[in-house]
Amino acid sequence: MGPHAEPSPPDAGGWTQEHRHLTVDVPPIAFGFRVELEDFRVDEIPAYLPSGEGEHLLVHIEKRGIPSDVAAKRLARAFDVAPRDVGMAGRKDARGVTRQWMSLPGIDAARALEFEDESLQVLEAGRHGNKLRRGHLKGNRFELRLRDLDPDRDDDVQRVCSAVSEHGLPNVYGPQRFGARGDNADMGALLLTEGRGAHARALGAKKPSAISKTLRTLHVNALQARIFNRVVAARLEGPGGVSGILLGDLAQKTDTGGIFRVEDLADAERAQRFEISATGPMHGSRMDEPTGEPAAIEAAALAAEGLEGSVFGSGGALPQRGTRRALRVRVLELSSARDGSDVVLTFGLPPGSFATTLVEELQKRSHSVSGGIGGPSGGAPCR
Repeated sequence: MGPHAEPSPPDAGGWTQEHRHLTVDVPPIAFGFRVELEDFRVDEIPAYLPSGEGEHLLVHIEKRGIPSDVAAKRLARAFDVAPRDVGMAGRKDARGVTRQWMSLPGIDAARALEFEDESLQVLEAGRHGNKLRRGHLKGNRFELRLRDLDPDRDDDVQRVCSAVSEHGLPNVYGPQRFGARGDNADMGALLLTEGRGAHARALGAKKPSAISKTLRTLHVNALQARIFNRVVAARLEGPGGVSGILLGDLAQKTDTGGIFRVEDLADAERAQRFEISATGPMHGSRMDEPTGEPAAIEAAALAAEGLEGSVFGSGGALPQRGTRRALRVRVLELSSARDGSDVVLTFGLPPGSFATTLVEELQKRSHSVSGGIGGPSGGAPCR
């Protein structure tokens, strides 16, 4: 790792051990990352633009070095609206320069455009008929600057990018999901197995009521994410990796998001064309389960946590509906360009995916690497 490289994250509740890499034949590439805020840029791709009329004002903001929630609170304070009335399609990283849309009720566009502080600026504004809600986006565009990357490794960067572009990027949850101390998933397991009292005491609270449902949900979601990451790791070690499918898989259609059970391996050709992808578990009472080998892999991931799927259900401490999540994501328009001693990556990802997964694929950072995605080149692209 280069002298300015961002340090490896803590053991994020099993995340670093469980994640594997696609391109196991490409040695780790050293570079500095997030040395400056400008090294990590995000531009939200909105689901729609302002219509020009309506009771809400959509504002396109640029924030520097602050979380989306902080930006929303600053806007709420500046325009004297309740923080809950500020809408956003998704949260963006604090450590970077990021652009996204937010909505404000009943605010004049000219007034909004006058707002600016040292880390937040309104770039444009227009009226619209509805408040922005979570998920009202198509995805995100990223620009990552990899500093002091040895030019002799440019070909290896291209090999990783080509493999990722062809086969997709493992859709693992990044360390952000597991908290600064890496213990969010452990707190989620404690909550589901020992109850709200034990969970509250572990957090230093005297009463369970002192712990918000938001925090409890965050911890359980982290546990769901860790189990999912275990499944991705296991699939990466098997035939076809995350780009293949197995009999009994629950596969997701790329264009519609529809889920169906794989009963014929002729569907493998559809997976190679990225028309479908295998899915993994986000456990809950309404989650469909695969059969055969995929079911055994998912059962082993639960067993590694010492859990049964029922703890996430209606009788648990914090019931979850559950869903299926694709094991890989398609990386859009991935390109790399040398800029002096640095390399700049640009690409797009769907909502809910982590660009830092591409950085970890290049650095092979802190991960126990085994397995690949099949094929002579490791064979198989980036939040």
